[in-house]
Amino acid sequence: MSEIQLRKGSTDSLVFYPPEDYAPATATLTLSDSKNTALHPATWPLTVSRDNVSTTVDVAATQGSRTLTLADITNIVVDVFYLLGIPDGRKFRVKVIGINASLKQIFIDQPIPTSVAVASTLIGLAYRYPLTATATATIQRRCQASWVYTVSGSSVVTNQSFDIVNHPWSLKLTEKDVEEYDHCFGETAGNSNRWQSLTAGVSMDLMRWIEKRKLHADLIKDRDYIKKAACLLLLARFYSARPGEDSSRIALIFNKMAEIALAEIFDADIWYDLNANDSLDGASVTGTINAEDNAAKSELQVSAQYLLVG
Repeated sequence: MSEIQLRKGSTDSLVFYPPEDYAPATATLTLSDSKNTALHPATWPLTVSRDNVSTTVDVAATQGSRTLTLADITNIVVDVFYLLGIPDGRKFRVKVIGINASLKQIFIDQPIPTSVAVASTLIGLAYRYPLTATATATIQRRCQASWVYTVSGSSVVTNQSFDIVNHPWSLKLTEKDVEEYDHCFGETAGNSNRWQSLTAGVSMDLMRWIEKRKLHADLIKDRDYIKKAACLLLLARFYSARPGEDSSRIALIFNKMAEIALAEIFDADIWYDLNANDSLDGASVTGTINAEDNAAKSELQVSAQYLLVG
């Protein structure tokens, strides 16, 4: 299972953020399936441009601020990371969580760790390539994206693994969900929604945990059943990041509760969808085939510890 999942038959974009926090204007991209066969179209590599954002800070911001006023907000969108450059050469990756178009302001998910002078830069960081519906027409696992770009005169190659599936894995948690297990959570978190930045890490942790049990997370249909473990893991992360011995003790308690919740998932009957996504040996299949013939019914409710896929 790959951490990146795209919808079957969609034109979803494959997004890549260079780990060096450096983004040359273009990169080249080659896509292939798990057998190293080129995905449609076959004219790889293709040149992909960096996100078309290049602007400057119009009003100085103090250390700890989460608001930046810019000269231009064209092409800036929510839930995307950008690269903030300070005149002294330091760079910071910032995620936009809100935009005030009339004031040309953006709101970011984390406080800025330094003051930001006028004329500091904000540029696009991501490369994104929209796949065609033809390329995503077939459910596939472990496809590969090979990105090639230049850093300080040297060519860098970074590979991404991605799946094409019916229902990509995701978990959305609300404050109300979390308060089922910590009634004071809203009061503790205050007006800040910074805790929501923890949900992506929790979702990835759960995906990896499920994958180790030889299950595909995207095929689990009753995802609300997993919310309990997700909320407890989020609370453990939330309190472990807060200062003080009391917060550390609370974090340990929620960690233990999360371990119990995960064990309950593994022992429970789950609603698992075995349609054309996979056979038990990992090969692609079509139609509905019988469990005794190396696969399972299209929809199966069975204890997770007995259901092995991949």
